[in-house]
This record gives sequence, C-alpha cells and structure tokens, in this order.
Amino acid sequence: VSLRHAEIVPRLINIAGHAGRWEPIPPTGLRVSWRMGDGSQLVLCANLHDEPLVGYNCWEGRQLWLEGCATGDTLEGWTVVWSLVDEPDAGA
Repeated sequence: VSLRHAEIVPRLINIAGHAGRWEPIPPTGLRVSWRMGDGSQLVLCANLHDEPLVGYNCWEGRQLWLEGCATGDTLEGWTVVWSLVDEPDAGA
C-alpha cells in the first residue's frame, strides 16, 4: 500500500475549503500545511535552494517522507520534509 493511500487519502474525508496555508521560511524555504478532515495537519517544509537553510526546525509530528537531508535546525539544499501532526478534531 502506498504511503499516500495509507496516510493521506483517508484524511481527505470532510476536509474543509481553504484548508491550506503557506508561509515563507526566509531566505529560501517554504512551509505549507493543510488541515485534514480528521483535524490532523499535513505539513511540507522545503528548502528551494542549493545552500543549507540554517536555524529552522522542520520536525513536526510524525515524519512521512524525507527527500534530501534535514537535522534539528538545518534543511540542506533541495530538501523536502513531509510530516503529519495528529490532532484529531483540533480546529474542527
């Protein structure tokens, strides 16, 4: 079973409109989050540059996917981290 089918698809039921939001992680990063239908939060953190992004902790909840290299306060160049913060019924 694929990760997307097992972890994300079931949480799409009852997802509200405008469930996503984004914010920059200066100078080269981006954080995007979606409030899922069960109240959990799907989070994407990405460094969109070849230089490391230092001073930002992208570890939230349970890591689903890591492409590249990330530590507690550094996203290496071209790194993407997907995570899931389980918060049933939070904000619903």
